[in-house]
Amino acid sequence: MPGHFFRNAIVVTLACWSLGAIAAEPAAPVVRSPSQLQATLASSQPTPLDALTPYGKRRFVDSLRWDAKGQATFDATILVRELNPQQLAAALAFIGADAQLPKLAPNLVGKPLRMGAPTADAVARLQALERIAAELGANAGGDPSRLARRYMELFGRYLSESKLSELPPADLPLYFDAAALASRGAYGPQGHAVYYWKYPVRNLMQVYTALKDRGVDTRRTIDATVLRSLIDAKELNVARDFMRDKPHLRDLVVPSGKEPFGGGAVGRSDVRLAHAGP
Repeated sequence: MPGHFFRNAIVVTLACWSLGAIAAEPAAPVVRSPSQLQATLASSQPTPLDALTPYGKRRFVDSLRWDAKGQATFDATILVRELNPQQLAAALAFIGADAQLPKLAPNLVGKPLRMGAPTADAVARLQALERIAAELGANAGGDPSRLARRYMELFGRYLSESKLSELPPADLPLYFDAAALASRGAYGPQGHAVYYWKYPVRNLMQVYTALKDRGVDTRRTIDATVLRSLIDAKELNVARDFMRDKPHLRDLVVPSGKEPFGGGAVGRSDVRLAHAGP
């Protein structure tokens, strides 16, 4: 499709421009181990990671892992949310992950999502949920509903629209990430719904609406996460409706077929589905 080709051409050109601009600047040392990273950060010398917000920098650093060959693995969500193309290219080069740029650059739609510091309470709740997710990831035989139940224990008191409206704006992305994480644990190995399965996805939509109500541009990772969560929840009609006026999601495909759970678990009667627009 001509439009699709044009978009890809822009992305490639933008990525090449970013790398060229970085090449003209003094290169930061490439880090390939936790000890090297800590030494670099402790030296107080500027690094490309300084372009992140203080919370974003801590979160990204905490996600970094290196294998025996010095290859980095990391959660790219914060990078895509907070950085512009040049900053993203520099951050990836800093950890020797330049090859990831063509995959991540197309997600830089709209302005970066940079918010103030979240509260310590929101950070602690998300971290507690992530610990459960890590334990379940290390134990293939674990109870898949445990994550959703723990999510309800940590975040259940904030399920209502009125409660969400009282939260500081900077906490909302963390509440969104918590709901997105919990929704991954909502299904068993055969795709069958398990106890509490519908609540994380429903709450994801509630937090999404709260973000839109605060005027947050959700095109950086947020919209795509909602769509993937709806697809995973087999809420296919809601997913199609959600992506209809969001051209930046056109590369994502909603499967055809009926909704195996009958639909309606996160439907309009329960949630004000926020509609598109940057």
